[in-house]
Amino acid sequence: MLKKIDPVLSPELLKLLAEMGHEDAVVLADANFTAMRYRAGTTAQTVVRLPGVGLLRAAQAVLSVLPLGIAAENPVAFMQVTGSPAGYASPVQQ
Repeated sequence: MLKKIDPVLSPELLKLLAEMGHEDAVVLADANFTAMRYRAGTTAQTVVRLPGVGLLRAAQAVLSVLPLGIAAENPVAFMQVTGSPAGYASPVQQ
């Protein structure tokens, strides 16, 4: 039995995170993101849904087991909030 694993991390998601290697990426997106369309144009293999889990909570869970790549110049990227000024970051993005 694994202890101290965030309950948001499903077995399927934990398996995918464990299989990740250098240069692999995780996309955390809200329910309105067109994941299936995006996946079709990439090498992405799996879409894991976390129903009822907000984006901030999902990020906290993933980051509890998968640290950001320190060698990457920009280990995190996010989309601009529609209609916001340049440089604006929502509370979740902050």
